[in-house]
Amino acid sequence: MEPIVSIVMGSKSDLDIMSETAKVLSDFGVSHELRVISAHRTPCGVLQPGQVTQLARRFVAT
Repeated sequence: MEPIVSIVMGSKSDLDIMSETAKVLSDFGVSHELRVISAHRTPCGVLQPGQVTQLARRFVAT
């Protein structure tokens, strides 16, 4: 199933907080994905504005 929500973090240090967000989404049966993408370490992995709609219907970035 394609994720409805994509949660993108710039650092693993955000994972503790955003995991709580993911848990709430799971509790409500909302499909989602968690991604850690560092703009400094993997600039090619950073999402371009047009890619957001291809990944999910909703997008959360920290």
